[in-house]
Amino acid sequence: MADLATIKRIIVRIEKGESERSACESEKMARTTFRSMMPRELAADHYAKALASLAEAQVTQLEATIQDMRDGTLDHQIGRIEVDARKWLASKFLPKRYGEKIDHTTGGEKMEVGILMYPTKKDGE
Repeated sequence: MADLATIKRIIVRIEKGESERSACESEKMARTTFRSMMPRELAADHYAKALASLAEAQVTQLEATIQDMRDGTLDHQIGRIEVDARKWLASKFLPKRYGEKIDHTTGGEKMEVGILMYPTKKDGE
């Protein structure tokens, strides 16, 4: 039976940079069980912090990869793949900070929303 202590151990592993899948396997808990029990055990805040830590770790590794490419110790094609993968991971772990920003404007201006008005039937029509 899963308990709060197991959930907290999984969250600590995630905060240290381990993937959710790997942390759940190490603690012998199914990911679906972890995800369903986590909110009930009031661990959602800790889980959100763990995902934020993972996103920051991806960005730190991304910066190191870029530096390795600049130094010539990492092939540019391999580095590009790694950078793209880490950017994608960071955008999934912390979408408000690292996700795609969608601009719903036209030429920098806000789009105007029009309201269609249909004629109403008058009495006797």
